[in-house]
Amino acid sequence: LLVTTSKKDISVLGKKALNTAVKNLVESRAKEGKKIEKIVLTKISFLKNAHRKIKKSAPALLKHRTNTIKKKLIQKNITLSQDELSNELSNVALKHDVAEELERISFHAESLQKLFLLKNAHGKKMDFILQELFREVNTLSVKIEKPDLKELALTMKLKVEELREQAQNLE
Repeated sequence: LLVTTSKKDISVLGKKALNTAVKNLVESRAKEGKKIEKIVLTKISFLKNAHRKIKKSAPALLKHRTNTIKKKLIQKNITLSQDELSNELSNVALKHDVAEELERISFHAESLQKLFLLKNAHGKKMDFILQELFREVNTLSVKIEKPDLKELALTMKLKVEELREQAQNLE
């Protein structure tokens, strides 16, 4: 038995195979996109919650740092006038104030979430926002001395790095 196929039959089969391949590719990309969306939104949610916790604890951070300095002065038997002590504590408060970083982190997290929810998020723009977010989280982690909050800030850095990897997938 001899089977013959015409050019027309081959062309029709080729078009069907190409259409099926394109359809499968589009479906696969959509599934991958949904997975990435879930991962990104979960990490953004973590960052927002961590931000909220650190912001709530910010006044306690300054008090903790002030008490630590006072204890060190007492241990080393250093006596300062009230003005000198106030001046030193003011300098420490200014140097280690995290309000600015917290404000920027909040802004960048919101910007990132808005960009991602556009459904046509651009990887380059996401990467830029994440770079700025990483810079702020890094500064925050340096300024925090309380171990539990420092650990939280370091975890925030890790999450931002993971988000940067996801952004690379979108470029």
